[in-house]
Amino acid sequence: EEGAVHGDGFWIDHPFYNLDLLESYEGIYPDQVKELLFRRNEFVFFDNDHVVLPRQQKYRLVNGRVRQHESVRFDLEKSNAIKSRSQKKNQVRTQFGKGEIYHTTLAAKLLCIAVNKCATFDAAGIGLEMEADKPDWYDALNGLPALMGSSLSETLELKRLCQYLKRNLPDGERIHLPEELKEFIDDIGRELAEERDPFSYWDRSGSVKEEYRRRTCYGISGRETVVDDKQVAAFLDRVIAKCDRGIKAALSRYGNYVTYFINEAVEFEQTGGKVKVTRFEQKPLPLFLEGFVHALKVEGDKNIYRSVRHSPLYDKKLKMYKVNASLQAMPLEIGRARIFAPGWLENESIWLHMEYKYLLELLKAGLHDEFFGEFKNLLVPFMDPAKYRRSILENSSFIASSAHPNKSYHGRGFVARLSGGAAEFIDIWITMMTGKKIFRLDQAGKLVFALAPVLPAWLFNRGELMFRLLGGIDVIYLNSKGKNTFGAGGVAPVSYVLFLNDGQKVEINGPVVQTAYAELIRRRQVKKIIVSLG
Repeated sequence: EEGAVHGDGFWIDHPFYNLDLLESYEGIYPDQVKELLFRRNEFVFFDNDHVVLPRQQKYRLVNGRVRQHESVRFDLEKSNAIKSRSQKKNQVRTQFGKGEIYHTTLAAKLLCIAVNKCATFDAAGIGLEMEADKPDWYDALNGLPALMGSSLSETLELKRLCQYLKRNLPDGERIHLPEELKEFIDDIGRELAEERDPFSYWDRSGSVKEEYRRRTCYGISGRETVVDDKQVAAFLDRVIAKCDRGIKAALSRYGNYVTYFINEAVEFEQTGGKVKVTRFEQKPLPLFLEGFVHALKVEGDKNIYRSVRHSPLYDKKLKMYKVNASLQAMPLEIGRARIFAPGWLENESIWLHMEYKYLLELLKAGLHDEFFGEFKNLLVPFMDPAKYRRSILENSSFIASSAHPNKSYHGRGFVARLSGGAAEFIDIWITMMTGKKIFRLDQAGKLVFALAPVLPAWLFNRGELMFRLLGGIDVIYLNSKGKNTFGAGGVAPVSYVLFLNDGQKVEINGPVVQTAYAELIRRRQVKKIIVSLG
């Protein structure tokens, strides 16, 4: 029985982590991605007893200023309906909650995310709004939603989602959508096509989204409409173009990948206690590392490394990267980050999770010299224990930066735990050892296996390096030339020797393992692989 206990809002970044999972899946099962997205009619929507209010119910005057408060409300009628169900209570039903559980494809669910997010651009057309009481990854800006805050990170991730869907959309594909979702997509598509200015789009798309939420609050009709690949691709192209305009506007207006914005209502009308905003003024927050991480991931802008290195985010003393620049000039209203001492907790500290995210994106962007130039400065296992003040075999939540007023704290780790950085570290390790996309489809659409390690020469011990693949296959790299596996003059796999579970030994010349043996590797029917680099 799937269930959830509501806290106090909805984070705007959570839907986009699906893409990380899908990309990891694609690295092992590239031949099954389309099956997963378009063929399995087994996915459901979660039915929540909390709803996001329309703007006129959550915009309020506080000391003469418009603020967004209590955006998410408990719906007693809906809660009672959910509780009355005998099983699978939290799954959306047809007949507006009174019929059968509605099943759909993963592609339909991802389109649902895309259209909802595209209807959530701020009035400047740059970031996506924090419309439901929570910010994104950076929890400590917990006051920013009240200031109609928005974030460029989610604009970039929306573009990434649409690019992923379009890239995997088969020719001639037909997708069944709930009629309500199809109408929502059509309406937003028209707004995108007719967009005159960002404020008008914000106002009109917001109204369309609010009407969609009203119609689907208790469930859906159950009637479906079919869309073909051309219709879907046209919609995705319009969303991508909208994201591109927002990204371009951010760079033009602010000169950098600014992550967060306050959207101050400077003109508004008040009628019967309800507030309608007629003009916003956008104010950027200081730089956050987060925006650059997403820009590296989506835009592949290799100038980002130099830009970040020469920004206030770089801690010259520690040779590490702070999670944000100084917030001293920001109002206390932005959230708890503002009340911590600089360099401490979530204010100007070295927040390991985000710093590791940045390091990972340098690697994935192909900035290998830059990645290894930072490698020993940023990763905990290479730190000086006397400075780190704890075992270098454990992560910390954060490291006090040189912005902290107590110099004895600089470089010291606090709050020992796995931290979110552990996930990023594992991804870094996998990418370094394998290239991550170890299985792919060749030009004939056949499954093949190929390793593409990104390893410096100094990691090899007497020309050898071993790691374990897929939990049970020992892989040994032989680097007789003692070179890096990247950059000019670097070495790469030239042959494989497979030791099968049944005792057979198979030698393969060339950088790619063809279908029959690729399948055996994926099924773990191989116990050891020796890879020669040359």
